[in-house]
Amino acid sequence: MTDPVVLFASCILFVAFFIRALTGFGAGLISIPLLALFWDVGFVVPMELLFEVGLSVLLLPKVWRDIDFKHVINLAVGMFFGNLIGSFSLANFNAPLLRLLLAGLVLLFSIYLGASARKPPQLNIPHRWGFLFGLGGGFFGGAFGMSGPVVMLYLAHQIPDKTRLRATVIALFFLASTWTVFMHWANGLYNAESFRVLLLLTPAFLIGTALGHLAHFKTSDSAFRYIVAAILFVSSLLLFFK
Repeated sequence: MTDPVVLFASCILFVAFFIRALTGFGAGLISIPLLALFWDVGFVVPMELLFEVGLSVLLLPKVWRDIDFKHVINLAVGMFFGNLIGSFSLANFNAPLLRLLLAGLVLLFSIYLGASARKPPQLNIPHRWGFLFGLGGGFFGGAFGMSGPVVMLYLAHQIPDKTRLRATVIALFFLASTWTVFMHWANGLYNAESFRVLLLLTPAFLIGTALGHLAHFKTSDSAFRYIVAAILFVSSLLLFFK
């Protein structure tokens, strides 16, 4: 591995986890496609998930009081089952059609979220419906590795406060990422090279996480929602052209 590769990869990790610490999600959407320019996806995804778990371990003690656990539990249970269904569907059904459906929904929601960022309407959706949104998020996560957009479709309307929204997302994806890391470990996807690269990129990860955490408290609610809308918009384009 050459020094320029480490430098570029570090810049990617810095930006990805700055955004992740700021909003609570989005690191994989940014980092995985770009890191895949240097390494195989089968190497990048398991390694990126270790950073996802690392961010949660660093930030959970700081956000614990703001977590809305009723949403975490319903979404997490739904995501577990949805992931299994998504993986099965990817192998047996029309994956491009499913991907386009998700892309269209996320695109429309990102535009709507951006347009209503200054005065977001609150929909009275019973929190028990979180299981269904978790099921959908897990489904598209299992099929395409993108569970974040569907989960945010639900939580952005359920939790108006940006700090509580971010804390809830961090807790939710800690559970999802940890479960997936154990699955990857059981399937032999980690090796000595994974941890060597992990150590080389850790400084960029730590700096990005620390600065993103500080930036969250300097970002207004409307600016926060604009950022989330932008991330969702980019993710929809990635799905359209994947």
